[in-house]
Amino acid sequence: MGRTGCEEIIGPHGYGKWNKEGESLIDFCRRNDLFVGNTWFRKKTSRKITKYGWGDRRTKTVIDYVLIEREYRRELIDVTAMPEEAFGGDHRAVVFKMRVEALKWAKEVRERRIKVWKLREKERREEFTENIKYQVPEEVKENVEVERKRFKEAVLRTAEEVCGRTSGEKKVKKNTLVE
Repeated sequence: MGRTGCEEIIGPHGYGKWNKEGESLIDFCRRNDLFVGNTWFRKKTSRKITKYGWGDRRTKTVIDYVLIEREYRRELIDVTAMPEEAFGGDHRAVVFKMRVEALKWAKEVRERRIKVWKLREKERREEFTENIKYQVPEEVKENVEVERKRFKEAVLRTAEEVCGRTSGEKKVKKNTLVE
C-alpha cells in the first residue's frame, strides 16, 4: 500500500492496495483532519482482515476502518479485527482501545457563585440585614462612584459570609461516564 502524500493519515501497517473507495476515504480523512487507526499497529494478517469473500473465503479485504481525529493520535492504543467474531455474516468486528484520561478536559469548571437563593430563608435574610447595617456607611464621605464601589463590595462580602458560595463544579448525573 503506497503512503506517499498521506503519511499523516495512513500508517505503515496497512493491508492490500488502494482502490477508488480507498482514495475517497483518504480524501475524507484529509478534509476532516482524521487518520485511519487500523493502519498504525503491526498485526497478523488475520487481525487486519475485516471482510472475507463469499463461498471460497479466499478473498480477503479491509473495508471497515476506525477513523480518529488526528489530535487524539497519541491516545489510540490499539486497533484489531476480531477473526472469531463474524456476527452471522462475512464482516469481522473491529475493536479499538484508547486512553480516556485525555478527555478529562471536558469537565466544565464554572464560576463560584454566591448562593443568593438562601436569602429566601427568614433567618438568613435577617442575618444579612443585620450584618449589612454595620458595613454600609450612613453618609457619603467621598464621591458617589467610590461610595457605590464600597457599597457593592460590602453587599457581596456580607452575602458570601451569610449564604456561602457554590463549588464551581458542574453537577453530573449518576448515570453519565464523566468522573
